[in-house]
Amino acid sequence: MAARYRNHLILVKADFDSESRFWNVRAHIQFNQHITFRDVLITGPKDTFKTQKRAETHIIQEAKKWVDNRLRENAGKTKTADTGVET
Repeated sequence: MAARYRNHLILVKADFDSESRFWNVRAHIQFNQHITFRDVLITGPKDTFKTQKRAETHIIQEAKKWVDNRLRENAGKTKTADTGVET
């Protein structure tokens, strides 16, 4: 499953654990930062979700929170044109 959010690509992967009978989930958040491609992995709690849908919904919400926090933290940073240093 994939979703786009605020210029970030969220790739979700949910796996069923036949021993625990729960779904485990993770997501890759991909984005460009200036000229650099970034890929961040986040994981959900283990042995929590009884359905694939709940696991995927949870990790997408967590990924969106991660994106929002990243953009909020970077909102105050700017680079000066002559030095390229963040201020």
